[in-house]
Amino acid sequence: MSELPQPYPRSSTGRPLRVLLVEVNEDGTIGGSHQVLLDVVRRLDRRFVEPVVLFYQDNPVADRLRQLSVDVKVLEDLRRREVTRYRASNRFIRYGGLIGAIATRARFLGRHRIDLVHINNSPQVAFYDWLPAARARRVPIVVSAMGDAGPIEGRVRRSLTRTYSHYIAVSEYMRRALISQGIPSSRITLVQNGIDAARIRSRIRRNPEVIRGALDVRPDQILGLMVGNIRRWKGQHVVLEALARLPIEIRGQIVIAFAGAHDETGLDYQGELEATTRKWKVTPQIRWLGRREDIPDLFNAADFGLHASIVPEPFGLVMVECMATGTPVIAAQEGGAAEIVTAETGWVYPGGDAEALASLLRTFPLQRKFFQRFVEACQDRAGQFDAAVMAEGVQDVYLKLSGGRRRWK
Repeated sequence: MSELPQPYPRSSTGRPLRVLLVEVNEDGTIGGSHQVLLDVVRRLDRRFVEPVVLFYQDNPVADRLRQLSVDVKVLEDLRRREVTRYRASNRFIRYGGLIGAIATRARFLGRHRIDLVHINNSPQVAFYDWLPAARARRVPIVVSAMGDAGPIEGRVRRSLTRTYSHYIAVSEYMRRALISQGIPSSRITLVQNGIDAARIRSRIRRNPEVIRGALDVRPDQILGLMVGNIRRWKGQHVVLEALARLPIEIRGQIVIAFAGAHDETGLDYQGELEATTRKWKVTPQIRWLGRREDIPDLFNAADFGLHASIVPEPFGLVMVECMATGTPVIAAQEGGAAEIVTAETGWVYPGGDAEALASLLRTFPLQRKFFQRFVEACQDRAGQFDAAVMAEGVQDVYLKLSGGRRRWK
């Protein structure tokens, strides 16, 4: 990391800035926001920033942070009680629960001497609790925009989501979305998500042929891999429909593997997908892998990666991770994908358009050597989205926003 601009006062007491990073995901799955948080925290310069990370559910990322001697807080029991109050039919219980949640968070900030709060997900997920708590404590609150980019519904929600101290846009697409929502550009910093490409490649441990054999992929078949939690907006059904639209002789040459977990809300969707494979007679071409820990091995064994979101992706970290292994990407072109995939590293199609995806697949010479020519360009492109640069950009926001403010004594 390059030397930070000066002056950046640590605090009025000379200690590093204590930053609370909040990951609000609580559906039991691990996604890109967790990985981004981990990559940022492990690279913060502890001379200037002391991170405290808070989760609503314990998870493997929390364990990895603990191994790095990061102060990790998990509010699982508290959150369960809060959600019960929010769902109560009695509105006084609901409102009382909301006021209690704000008070609890304000006390938390004071008890742990927090100098700045960073919401890791979206302006729309913490405007009702962490935002007013930070305001009550007069603590700056930063939010990453890596969630829904659509119009914000509700006057109160729209008003509050415009009052964060600063916004970190993870892509140019999200920067434009924030501006369209009424956020001044002066309060937005573009910090693209990044990866540790060398670390991803270092996790490739098994021969591709061994992986393909375990997935029952013939030597003459092409393997496509889609990595992502099983959710309707991720578009797994679009891939199945595209496959069903292919002529039988082409379809038989392709295998598509889906690696990803699902939460309770995704259970019905998973059932729909499995029923669809039977209905359209594409079961022999499909592999359901569930959650996997060997994603670099899988990408390295695949001939191409798939991204099929029907809602524009704020960034699309999995596409960069795929390219880091030298594997080209087929991606829905809306959102962050347009800033990631180039003609040298893959192909794009209109999101949600199964026929367009099928037409793209029809044009490929179904030979593995065709996809192998993209290896070097993909790795070079992935290197342009670097986790160290991302962490430095985030840290720079923290320190610029907090410079000169009074700190806890």
